[in-house]
Order: sequence, then C-alpha cells, then structure tokens
Amino acid sequence: MVDETVRYALTISVVASAVGGIVLCALILKYGLVPPEEDEHPPLARRRVFVIRTGHAVAAVCFAVTAVMAVVALSRPPAATGGGATEEQLRRLERDVRALDTRLASVEDVLERVGGAVDELAARLDPSASPGLPPAPPRRRAPAP
Repeated sequence: MVDETVRYALTISVVASAVGGIVLCALILKYGLVPPEEDEHPPLARRRVFVIRTGHAVAAVCFAVTAVMAVVALSRPPAATGGGATEEQLRRLERDVRALDTRLASVEDVLERVGGAVDELAARLDPSASPGLPPAPPRRRAPAP
C-alpha cells in the first residue's frame, strides 16, 4: 500500500510537470524560438519579452515543484505491510533452504565427477592437453611427396 503523502507528492509532481510543459509549448507556439526583431514596434517587443520571461519563470517554478515533490516521494520510508513472518513460515523457509543446500551439494558432486571424467578423457586422447602437464612441443610435418 502506498503512503498518502507519497501518493499526493507524485500526483502534484505529475501535474506540475505537465503545467510547466504546457506553458513552454504555449510560448513556443505563440512567439516561436527566435528573438524579437529589431524593427518590431517597441511596446510590442517589451510585451513579448515580458510574457516570455514570465512564462519561463512559471515553467521553472513548475519544474522546481516537480523536483521537490519527487524528492519528498522518494525519501519517505516504505509503509509497514503488517506483521512479520509467522513461526510456521520461518520453519518452512528453513526447511526449503536446507533442501536447496542438499541439492546444491549433490550438483557440485556431479560436476566434480564430470570434470574428472573430462580430464581423464582429454589425457587419453591427447596427453599434452591434459591439465597440469606442460604443453608438448609442436609436431613437425613430414614433407609432402
């Protein structure tokens, strides 16, 4: 179960991020990405700069709220899920761990036997390939007739 504080923090974070994105998109749609032209009427240029700066400030505040709410949501300790494990569950887990330990030991034994068999087979086929022995010098081929 999610803590109420975390739920509200994440909701506020999503909404604030969306509002910031919408503000920036609206500014781009209305004014574009280019600075005001030099021959633009001065009162219109001042208004444009004022609206753009205000929009950037609003978007910055929205994104700052998003960051703060994300930190609040992530820094909350997890909510308690209710009582711990019962004695029966602990006994069952201990039994399962012992069974897995036994299976692991048997698999390790089989792997050791397989490894020994592979070493014996490699020694019979090519004594130079047997582990623990130094490599044999390369064989010279007889000249072709």
